[in-house]
Order: sequence, then structure tokens, then C-alpha cells
Amino acid sequence: MVGNNHDDSLSGRIRRRLRLSDFFKDILTSIKDKPLSLEVFSDDFLEMEHQALKIAGWGENVYVKIPITNTKQETCYDLVKILANQKVKLNVTALMTLDQVRNVVASLDPKVPSYVSVFAGRVAYTGYDPLPMMAKAVDILKSSPASELIWVSPRELLSIFQADHIGCHVIPSRMIFSKNFLWWAMI
Repeated sequence: MVGNNHDDSLSGRIRRRLRLSDFFKDILTSIKDKPLSLEVFSDDFLEMEHQALKIAGWGENVYVKIPITNTKQETCYDLVKILANQKVKLNVTALMTLDQVRNVVASLDPKVPSYVSVFAGRVAYTGYDPLPMMAKAVDILKSSPASELIWVSPRELLSIFQADHIGCHVIPSRMIFSKNFLWWAMI
């Protein structure tokens, strides 16, 4: 058979989501002591809220990943406040500006662990040095002591040293070690 062989009907999409949720629940039986961020699927904030509450119930180490905007460019600040008030651990992602950082931090519960994920590497692609912005973001997060800043999409090895220098909490990276070389793998 040639072509699309998966079911795009509503029932097909629901079956795929159920398999995916079963997959993540299975992973959570093995990963209990490390944080795991799982993203909502919806573009509608009310549905995002329902999904977030469901996902958050899967484990103590689960952080619900919420994008800073939906596809209509509507910001998620109200949703973040609703979920934070319900003690949901969040990973608010795809931030690109300090205004977004300020608004997200203002929406978080300072006592609930959360991540604020700033796409510093993508900011660098626009021709701006992300280091001053990330240093200010570290300062902004001090008002939410349970929250941590993630330097997302590092583009070079130097980013790891810069993140460490300014006190950024998390920088995801993949290093590939060989016999004589250290290779930097872009993520």
C-alpha cells in the first residue's frame, strides 16, 4: 500500500494520544528521581488546562510543559497562574524576551518548583548576544526561588561556560566523547 497509512480520524488521534500517554506513564515507572517535562498537545488554553492537570497527576517528578504562546500568538500567562495556583509544576517554554520572563515569573507560585525555558540559542541566531538577557533573567527568577532558568538550544560549547558564569540553573547539552576528541552535538 502506498501513501498515508495512519488513521487521521478523531478516534485515530485519540488512540495515538492514549498510546503516547501509556508510553510516558511507562517511562515514569523507571524515572522517578529526575524531573521529566511533558508537553500539552492542545492550542486551546482551556483544553491545555485539562491536559496539564491530567499530565501533572502522572508523577511527582512531572513538569508540564506549556508554550509561551499558542499558534494565535495569545500568551499563556493566565493559564500559568491558574496551574501554578493548583501547585502544578510547570516548564514554561519557548520564551525569547525579558518581558516574557518577567510575566511568566509573575504568574508562577514562588514556592512551586518550575522551569522557565528561554531559547537563548535562537536569540543568538537573530544577531543578539543572549548573555546579557540571560544574566537579567537569572536575576528576575530570584523572586521565585523554587523556579529554575533553562538556557535552551545552546549553539556552541561556549554557551555552557557562559550559562555557568551567570548562574543559570540548567543548560541541556549533549556531549559526544570519542577516544581523542570531544564533539559538541547540537540539540
